[in-house]
Amino acid sequence: GRLLRGRYDMAYILPGSWKSALIPFFARIPRRVGNLREMRYGLLTDIVPLPDDVKRRTAQAYFGLAQGGTFRAPRLSVDTKNQVDLLGRFGLAPQKFVALMPGAEFGPAKRWPSESYAGLARDFMGKGLKVALFGSKNDRDVTAEIAALAPGLVDLAGQTRLEDAIDLISAARLAVSNDSGLMHVAAAVGTPIVAVYGST
Repeated sequence: GRLLRGRYDMAYILPGSWKSALIPFFARIPRRVGNLREMRYGLLTDIVPLPDDVKRRTAQAYFGLAQGGTFRAPRLSVDTKNQVDLLGRFGLAPQKFVALMPGAEFGPAKRWPSESYAGLARDFMGKGLKVALFGSKNDRDVTAEIAALAPGLVDLAGQTRLEDAIDLISAARLAVSNDSGLMHVAAAVGTPIVAVYGST
């Protein structure tokens, strides 16, 4: 915090933890805006009330700190030409496939088990839907496990750029994901999503 002294006039403290308010306090930033949460009296200069109906809605809670305007959910734009090209390349049709995103940054503790994803994939394929797995190259081990347990699905882990994943996920009928970045992508392109939160 001392290294930041004199560099900022105002700080929005997004996390609700006591310790997250310490750096702006030690930096002596004149205006420190945040929700009270962990009794942060003295650490914050501007305490913004947090309505009960947005406590579990992170984006809305953070937006509320600005104290003005109308909240709009984040939206990502889709490159329709790229989408059509990708759907053709991977043998997928709009609204005829389900996107599964089984990866998680912090490994198995944040992941729904591979066997469960594979069982879900088999159920969807049994109903005539294709299933596509999405993730980065770091997710290839887990997607390979699922693909081995559910032959016939399309494993795209590590084969698409983030922009490609955005365009493809927006064409899915449904997305199922762990708590991950791609979960937020699905929400931001308007694809119905089921998010599975693990033991943590």
